[in-house]
Amino acid sequence: MEHTEKPTGKEPAMTALKPLLWLVLSAAIIVNVSTSFAFDGVQQVLISVGTGVAAIGSAALLIAAHRSTRRRARV
Repeated sequence: MEHTEKPTGKEPAMTALKPLLWLVLSAAIIVNVSTSFAFDGVQQVLISVGTGVAAIGSAALLIAAHRSTRRRARV
């Protein structure tokens, strides 16, 4: 039994966001690593948590976009 998905119209928007998501991911990783050397204590922890959330969020969206692109390619 095949499942065919109807186009949602969100594909071009996600395609346009991919470069931005890669930029956010790489910037968050760079800032997260550099805060270990530049800051101490609570300030370092807060910046690391913020950049960690940004990195995880952008990585999750990139993975979701990849899976939806791959799923559409199979159909």
